[in-house]
Amino acid sequence: MTARAGNRIASTNVSIPAMDDARPALNVRWRPWVAGGAGAVGSSLLLTELDGTLAVLIPIVALVLAAVAAHANHMGAQLYARAAWWSNLLLGLFVAVVGSRREAPEGVLLVWGCGVALLAADRRDLSLAAVRGRYSPVAYRGTLQLLMVFALADTLTLLLLGSLTWGDSECRVFFAAAAALMAGFFGLYRLSAWGFALTMGTSAVLGLLLIFTRFVRDDEMVTALAVLCVLQLVAPLPMIASMVTGRRLPSLPAPVSGVVRSGIVILIVLGASVVGLWR
Repeated sequence: MTARAGNRIASTNVSIPAMDDARPALNVRWRPWVAGGAGAVGSSLLLTELDGTLAVLIPIVALVLAAVAAHANHMGAQLYARAAWWSNLLLGLFVAVVGSRREAPEGVLLVWGCGVALLAADRRDLSLAAVRGRYSPVAYRGTLQLLMVFALADTLTLLLLGSLTWGDSECRVFFAAAAALMAGFFGLYRLSAWGFALTMGTSAVLGLLLIFTRFVRDDEMVTALAVLCVLQLVAPLPMIASMVTGRRLPSLPAPVSGVVRSGIVILIVLGASVVGLWR
């Protein structure tokens, strides 16, 4: 990877296929309706928690906005929809496994809703939106898109944690980290190296704070933050190794990678269902 004007991520002699196949989309528009509707329905049981805290409105509103974004022909909107579904899929898994027995059904329904959304979403919509928006990095397109999804998903998670700890000292850290990751997303979207550095740096700082200061007192939040930091830091490692060695980044064929992603979603949904409803 070499620098170009504006310190942007530029062309290299390493090129890989896009994360999603950019073939012309079929005239089938049921997928955005099913995906958006499933995610929104999956958050419905969270409404029962409104009397306890208004923070639960964050995942609810995020999924309603994702239902709208799924229909947009804009890359940022398509990335946001996927980030909201992934973020809340993991939130539902966390609630189903760690939450109380009363909360477990809420987590299971959330996992099912977001799982169906991710399975139903048409991957070509993201590719075509990238083409329309002229988002065309010469290399590492799939990894960069994955990092942008992680940045948005982690932003939503940190906003939720900040709202849940409102008034405590850690809420300022959560909101600051959320703002930094959101800025990092815009940097990645513009193919700027500082966006990559900001997302990695934010996750690294959060991880160091967790290890050396224990600024979060709730063990469940510590677990959620640890997972967040690890995913954000591990995801770009293959890309970094490819940049350093100059070797082509290995990638699965598009059909195979689609099956792998679907398999991960199905395993999370089934695992959350088993643990959440039969523990």
